[in-house]
Amino acid sequence: MFDNETLSNIIIKGIDEILKRLRPYKPDTKSITINYKTCKSRIELVVHVPNDLRRKILKIEIPSYQGYSIVEMRDETFNRIETLWQRQEEKWVLPASKLPSSERFLIVLEGNVPRDFINRIVRVQPAINRDQAEDYDRYWLSCMLKDVALLERIWNMLEVEEVNVNVKVGIEKCISAALPKEVKKALEATREFLRAGRGKSREKLIRTWTKYRIALRKAPSVDELIDFLYNVTSGNFFRNYVVVDDPYTLGDVKRDEKWIGPFPERMIVEAITFLNLKEPAAKGYLTFKKKKYIEAIKEKLHI
Repeated sequence: MFDNETLSNIIIKGIDEILKRLRPYKPDTKSITINYKTCKSRIELVVHVPNDLRRKILKIEIPSYQGYSIVEMRDETFNRIETLWQRQEEKWVLPASKLPSSERFLIVLEGNVPRDFINRIVRVQPAINRDQAEDYDRYWLSCMLKDVALLERIWNMLEVEEVNVNVKVGIEKCISAALPKEVKKALEATREFLRAGRGKSREKLIRTWTKYRIALRKAPSVDELIDFLYNVTSGNFFRNYVVVDDPYTLGDVKRDEKWIGPFPERMIVEAITFLNLKEPAAKGYLTFKKKKYIEAIKEKLHI
């Protein structure tokens, strides 16, 4: 974990060192993009290197900061400049004489950002179930940049992409409400029989086997039931019954592996947004249309 001094080193001292080395070249645009999910980052700097300055210096040097690499350089007409930078010890070096005739250049660096660092500048509030109605459940979504004033001192532009809020949506009661009594009995009988099969009691195994066979006379086969449950709790099926408010979009949807009795307990739904210095906070709702979900389950069972 980072203490306050280490954090300061990362977001102030390290960047200040780069900018200090570039001060003769008057960097006028400083932007950073961070991907919240992957912890990857992209830094863009625009620098001025006029001809009279080139005659005074032999090379341009910037520190090799936090594992970043220079991946791209373009001139003021956006033409890509072939790699001229060379890494020497803890810095990147570029012979000034090899630069083309342009005076303004875009330098792009890419690297990884420590997760602890991202957590110190982005606050993601765990989703809260705020409203339960007959037709739907709603979950409150909230995330924000922290220390915006501090970040504005360093960057002209900062964006954090793919900020994800994971919502645990309860579905066990929905499935239970949708299934007919004989199907629920068959599922429970199957569960009891499988549990007895792992035990040592022959009497219990025979008893649960008998109950299992009777239950299946009025219900689909075990394989059909399992396929059905996995189908209605798949991400592709379930995502049709959840929506998110702007500025969020729907991300990954998957089944939680925890089951309550014969049913999955919940789905994990990802709400994704982005943050920047102009819009440092994102708030909204994720809505689970549980009544429509129950109706869809019944329809699949032809009830």
